[in-house]
Amino acid sequence: MLRPRNCALAMALVLASFLSGGAALARDRSFAAVMRGLEQDYDLREQKVPCMWLVKCLIKVAPKHGVSRLDFALFEERNVRELAAAPDLDARIQTMLGSGWRPFVQVDSSKDKERVLIFARPDGRRMDLFILSCEPDEGVAVFFRANPDALKAVMDHPGSVPMRD
Repeated sequence: MLRPRNCALAMALVLASFLSGGAALARDRSFAAVMRGLEQDYDLREQKVPCMWLVKCLIKVAPKHGVSRLDFALFEERNVRELAAAPDLDARIQTMLGSGWRPFVQVDSSKDKERVLIFARPDGRRMDLFILSCEPDEGVAVFFRANPDALKAVMDHPGSVPMRD
């Protein structure tokens, strides 16, 4: 049963998410550029994730674990195999992301045709991260803005409650 205080908080979060819905649902420019590039260069189509708009709104309104922005794309097509095998994928993604982004982690498993690319961009006291993970038949692209101190706290002590952003 919801207590009046919890009910009021839930209503406030829903109202705030609707009021900030346009800003919360807008994609980061770099992330949007990569999605357009992947669609054009590799004929990939993003799969819709049910209720992702609600998750994005809640993260924008009430940041959790230091994450204050989130973009997410899922690809489940045979064309992802071509993407994972592209020899110049890291350079192409960096070009699509634009200035300020630097390679952070790159893992290439030619044997399994899997690839993970992580790029980072400092943004004031926050850090933007772009992650692209490709397997033969599926791929995931994630963008998030995070407080580096909160991320470090989560990494150092996974079970503890991290500091707020």
